[in-house]
Amino acid sequence: MRAGYSDNWCGICRPIGSENPDERGRGNFVVLEARDRVGGRTKAGKIGDISVDLGGMWMAPTQTRLKSLAAHYNVQAYPTYLDGNAIFRIGTRERQGPREDPSRLLGIAGGLAYLFAKWKLERPMARLDTNQPWAHPQAKELDATTVETWIARNVYHPLARAAFRTICNSLLCAEPSQVSLLFFLHYVKSGGGLDVLISADAGGA
Repeated sequence: MRAGYSDNWCGICRPIGSENPDERGRGNFVVLEARDRVGGRTKAGKIGDISVDLGGMWMAPTQTRLKSLAAHYNVQAYPTYLDGNAIFRIGTRERQGPREDPSRLLGIAGGLAYLFAKWKLERPMARLDTNQPWAHPQAKELDATTVETWIARNVYHPLARAAFRTICNSLLCAEPSQVSLLFFLHYVKSGGGLDVLISADAGGA
């Protein structure tokens, strides 16, 4: 079979993107899928009698385009399970608290350090245009700085540093040393802010 375009997108984008290729001006193409099914991480399952999301996918209220696609393709959504306390564990140390607010899980000193560092992170973010992040007045400096370097310079408590590293791991599936600070700021601002991205509450991710 001859094709002018090969499609190896991830997840649910494959069937959506390939539904009407001619309307998108792509001509003939082949959908490549390494698994025996499409859908990527969107997979439901059961553990015992409990229904679980084996893919760990979710939609935030701010993701209006994704919600529109889900409605169009009759993909059912259900609320995130939020009963109980959040657990924050570093090595053998464990802290529990309501929801996913790190400032309430790190003790007084750690919580204050986290809030102060978050405020410092929001300062350059305020001047960032998500449509053209390269136009930021400090774009070169921010892009040359890793998130890990920023953490080392700006977060003064070990638990708060661990919290920021965990956030980077969770949001981007990458180590802070691998992520440009400019990219991180752009990602966070595009998602509605750090509090929105790390929270599963109403209004969060």
